[in-house]
Amino acid sequence: WTRPVLPGEVGCAVSHRNVWEQVVLKGNNNVLILEDDFEPNGMFSDLNLSEDTEWDVAILGRDIIEYDVEEESFEPGWVKPRHYYNMHAYVLNNSMVANKLLSGGLKENVIPVDEYASALNYPHRRDDIRAMFPPLMNFIATEDQYFVSQNRASIPGESDIESTFRPVQKTNIITTNDMQSNIEE
Repeated sequence: WTRPVLPGEVGCAVSHRNVWEQVVLKGNNNVLILEDDFEPNGMFSDLNLSEDTEWDVAILGRDIIEYDVEEESFEPGWVKPRHYYNMHAYVLNNSMVANKLLSGGLKENVIPVDEYASALNYPHRRDDIRAMFPPLMNFIATEDQYFVSQNRASIPGESDIESTFRPVQKTNIITTNDMQSNIEE
């Protein structure tokens, strides 16, 4: 990635920041964040994670960049992600995590939100990005990188969010589309 940030990437970053601000404002825990073009390929209730696992952000879908480097598996079905694209489906552990994301410098140095998140988790492959956004957080990811995939051809609002994600108790669901009205043009 060596080109200028595109207007759509700026808008996407602003939408995610707006979601994080709402999480902090409401003090939510276990917040599922979905972009409007998410496509579930598994049941959230099937994901098992031991209660003593420490994590900030759980990535539920991504496109792996470094296929030549194996991600570290630490629990059945879960890995420590390295560099990846897409932030279309993830869970924030609590509002303190959202606050960390907000204070990490994305507002002052806008880059694609997936590059930002990837940098906060693992030393970025670009020196300039690594200098701006050092790894400060603990991300985990589903071993199946397409547990929730991104369907850019989908029609917003047609995903079956209720049957796929609502059975999980104590999970707040916010889509980046919910924040659309909060974006200033």
